[in-house]
Amino acid sequence: MNTLSSVACSLMQVALPSQEIPNDLASLANVIIVDCLWFVVGFALIRIVVLMGFFKSLNLSWLKSGRSTVSEAARRRRQALKSLRTDAAAGNAAAVVAAWDQESSSGEALPLDVLRAVAQALATLAPERVVEELSSHLKRLSGASEQCYAAVAELVDELAQAGRPELGEGLVAAA
Repeated sequence: MNTLSSVACSLMQVALPSQEIPNDLASLANVIIVDCLWFVVGFALIRIVVLMGFFKSLNLSWLKSGRSTVSEAARRRRQALKSLRTDAAAGNAAAVVAAWDQESSSGEALPLDVLRAVAQALATLAPERVVEELSSHLKRLSGASEQCYAAVAELVDELAQAGRPELGEGLVAAA
């Protein structure tokens, strides 16, 4: 026990040379407990200050007890896309088209895997809507022409697999 105490004291002298280091294990434990208490007090004061609304310009919202920084709209969109992917995997084309009707009005471009599922569902249920709706959606990717070309190629493949190659040709012409 004496060896452990001497090793701990020598380590403390190296780490904290400016402080007076206790010579026995009980005093060392007392110092550690006091330091931990000061840490807890400081942490609590910082939490209180943040929760009261000070330092709003520092964007410390992640410190507030478990509140997410993701907006509610982003959370709803992520959930809708997850639901759309699940419906597509289950072969529920009607639910995919219904989700497409809601998401296409949001004004944001959809991921390519979602567009593939939508193309297949629209080709099955409403082929007259495929060219117009997908081409208008792809025009939202106008800033990334390579991404748009890749999306068109993927969608043409998907429409050909769905047995509607003429819709793919129309999509190429419209895009």
